[in-house]
Amino acid sequence: MRPATDPIERLRDLHEGERHLAAVVAMGDAAIPSLERLLRGPSESVPQPRCLAADALALIGTRSAVDALVRALSDSTSRRLEPVLEHVEYVVINGIAENLGNAGDVRAVPALVEASGKRAYPEVARALGRLKDPRAIPVLVERLHADVTREAAMDALRGFDASLVRPHLVAAVTSSADRGEAERRDRAWGRAAACTLLGEIGGAGEVLRGALADRGGDVRLAAALALARSTDTGEEAVHVLVDALGTEDWQRAEDIEQALVRLDGSGLPVLVRTLRETPRVPRAARLRSRIVEVLARIPALEATSALAAMARDPDATCRCTTVVALAQQPYPEALDAMSGFARDSSALVRERLAVALASRGPDATDLLARLSTDRDRRVRRAAIASLVRLGEPALRRLRSARSWRALWVSWRVARRLDHST
Repeated sequence: MRPATDPIERLRDLHEGERHLAAVVAMGDAAIPSLERLLRGPSESVPQPRCLAADALALIGTRSAVDALVRALSDSTSRRLEPVLEHVEYVVINGIAENLGNAGDVRAVPALVEASGKRAYPEVARALGRLKDPRAIPVLVERLHADVTREAAMDALRGFDASLVRPHLVAAVTSSADRGEAERRDRAWGRAAACTLLGEIGGAGEVLRGALADRGGDVRLAAALALARSTDTGEEAVHVLVDALGTEDWQRAEDIEQALVRLDGSGLPVLVRTLRETPRVPRAARLRSRIVEVLARIPALEATSALAAMARDPDATCRCTTVVALAQQPYPEALDAMSGFARDSSALVRERLAVALASRGPDATDLLARLSTDRDRRVRRAAIASLVRLGEPALRRLRSARSWRALWVSWRVARRLDHST
């Protein structure tokens, strides 16, 4: 077969087609009819030639080229295909939409809105966001309910004026399944996304507080996280955040922890009360450990007192977390609380204590000296290593103690310091 001489036909070459794109664009409007025929041609198993045709039309960029892209979008979204070809057409449609968004011509909005109403296309949502036409807002809010378009729709809605978007988001948050009908998970996630956006743009505090009682856990949590961005979070929102700390999703748990820390101590009463009242059973260990992590990041004596009580916790993992948390508290009382873990039944807790004490400075020397004679070798090694990290101040303090243990430990620390220099 002789190679094609028409640059547009050369776009069909799967290996060299992209190299001919510049020549096609240089033809200008003269290439538009042929490019449209290629773009609106039969759905095939390989989308590349048709996607190149869409790229060429966008690069030509004239009014006629944009009109051709709009017609192609309407044509492609109207096709009824078998699953394999439907997936290929999905790629072509997203490519056309991306080019229409880049073209910046609002005449494409009706076709993009129509396409989004038929199926969730992420590039359609992004294109509508770039064009910033208010007609797109309702369909973008609707696309919050689809997994594949949720992030794109959220980004697009952030670009609109808050006063235009807020009523649609409020309607989305307050909409739910009919009474007695189970809500689809993607709908709940969409309403949660609307809560997140309302928290960003503000002005919907009452709606978000109402969502704290929503039957959907994702919606309640999103509303609480949104309220945590404001200065009037409220205890109910804090309760929702604390209750959700036990989630298996570590990334979500980190978001919740950061939100609670940002409350600057106003969430302490709920955190401390929950830590005290939560049953000390294995299934609650994750929740209790994460509360401890939050308390570690809130400098307050109330937090230090609550952490000190964890020395009696039956879960060794929680006690390990607590030791690290107490090391981060800036108060002298924290060091006293840490001493309560020096005789812990778990060698792992004592070892973690020995490591954490290095951050407390020379004041931790006496406690480290005690741990350096622990019955477990790993604890002893960790204690000596921490004393070495503290350096000469710890060594002087050990020598001034004049007890046999302090002198023996000072000898070991001095040897390590000599070897390190």
